Amino acid sequence: MTDRKITILLFSSLRERTGTERLTVEIPEGGLATESVFDAVAALHPTIEPYRDYVRFAVNGSYASRTDRVAAGDTVAFITPVSGG
Repeated sequence: MTDRKITILLFSSLRERTGTERLTVEIPEGGLATESVFDAVAALHPTIEPYRDYVRFAVNGSYASRTDRVAAGDTVAFITPVSGG
């Protein structure tokens, strides 16, 4: 059996809402779009749903669009906007 897991890194408000900074989820063979990865995490942690429109994604350290594909072994970061001065 092939390992089809990805690691998801959560920052800021998302980390607070989920109570963790890292999740591991299994993805289907052939991968998923980053938006679908968010769907999978939101199904487990519905409290992040209000952040859907504000989250940016990074895959393996590079910014990614909502339609970019994620493959087994990838690391996906959910990045929320920050403010400060």
